[in-house]
Amino acid sequence: MNRTIATCLFSALLACCGMAMAQSPRIFIDPAPLPPPVRLDIGQRGQPIELQSMAVRSEIAGGLARTRVEMLFFNPNDRVLEGELRFPLLAGQEIDGFALDIDGELREAVPVEKARGKQVLEEVIRRRVDPALLETTAGENFRLRVYPLPARGTRRVVIHYSEPLASAQGRYRYRFALAQAGRLASFSLDVRVASPAGTPSGLAIDGRPIEMAQSGIWYRGTIQRKDFAARGWLEISLPDGSAKTAAIAAVAQSWGGESYVQLDMPIASRRAARALPSHVAILWDSSMSGRLRDHDAEFALLDAYFKAMRNGTVSLVRLRDVAEPAASF
Repeated sequence: MNRTIATCLFSALLACCGMAMAQSPRIFIDPAPLPPPVRLDIGQRGQPIELQSMAVRSEIAGGLARTRVEMLFFNPNDRVLEGELRFPLLAGQEIDGFALDIDGELREAVPVEKARGKQVLEEVIRRRVDPALLETTAGENFRLRVYPLPARGTRRVVIHYSEPLASAQGRYRYRFALAQAGRLASFSLDVRVASPAGTPSGLAIDGRPIEMAQSGIWYRGTIQRKDFAARGWLEISLPDGSAKTAAIAAVAQSWGGESYVQLDMPIASRRAARALPSHVAILWDSSMSGRLRDHDAEFALLDAYFKAMRNGTVSLVRLRDVAEPAASF
């Protein structure tokens, strides 16, 4: 069999080998550096906009977390400005709402398709009303236009985001990057955790534990600080009750006038022998983008697989800008 036969679909190939595994448990990998600070960017048009206060409210239940972050920004300049909010998200976090204060009252945004959002924005601008438009971009990023930033005045911005919590070694972990807030005139935290399997742990600020009051399966921790220098991470660890018992966990929540139920159904890892096929189809990436791959390792895997097959046929399709006709071996 020709040694040049290789595959870019190793997952499919390995599934045909003797052993197959079900979904693997997720593992915690500490994020490398802390995310960059939250800021309201005005470019080079004056002194930087100051983040004066932050109020964080989080609710954690059934392996899901929803966080609300309310921020107060101050414009130290003598003129009205426009800014773009930069609020870094961690992997897996998704924005699901935001609000701005208008005439002193917070107004929640309405989600629409991107094209429709821009159309509405233009219509609102023509009516000389101050609009707001949040757009998601590549990766864990988004853009939020904030206007007006009154001269020597403040604006409140609220961001809502949700995230699934990975479970490892029988525990969920929630993290909030305090360091992205920097020094604040005021900081508050309100965390509610549903933990029927046991007491949450690890809730601490500056290394000092925060006491959590219990009410049934719910635990709540709160703090309020003045002249707060935010550093490091806020972390909470709670037992994953389904990890040992394989029980199904159900969580019901209401949002936007609708009720939602999430079922967390653990799947045990299994190994099962499979009969080797007599025919294998391989897709091989022959484009320049694959020139730096470890071809020796790929060929070694294929050699081992073909030896285990002994007799059989292989269909090879090379992929470049287009797929070439299949060749048989």
